[in-house]
Amino acid sequence: MSASIDMRKFRSLYRKKLRILWLAISCAILLCGSLASCRDNVSSWYPTGKAEVVSFYELDTGGQELLTVTIEVANTGKTGICSCSISISVKTTDRTYKKTFIRTIDIQPGGRVYFDVEILYSSAEERLAPEGLAIIGEFYY
Repeated sequence: MSASIDMRKFRSLYRKKLRILWLAISCAILLCGSLASCRDNVSSWYPTGKAEVVSFYELDTGGQELLTVTIEVANTGKTGICSCSISISVKTTDRTYKKTFIRTIDIQPGGRVYFDVEILYSSAEERLAPEGLAIIGEFYY
């Protein structure tokens, strides 16, 4: 009789473990299904854009050269851009300048904005090198 009681306990324990295993597998399948259903294209929910240099000029400000760069920021995503940070590199005949600019500005999907950035050279003899102006980083949020 004690052998049959032990078998009942064994079966009960086996069923409990089987239920726990079934629950764990169900949760794993549910999690995988949820993750697989997410869109892999972040532009549908995360701000995306493109920054380009559209014009620039150098100006003598009374003994010191100043570079003014006009940057175009276009919203290429499906959500609005509230802020952007743009990093540029300016290579002159003497040195390289790197600067990051942060702008808080509302750009709707498909929209474009323009803003000017100024970089003061260290000496009056510096000039922008050919192909010396580049956008080296951009982030939208």
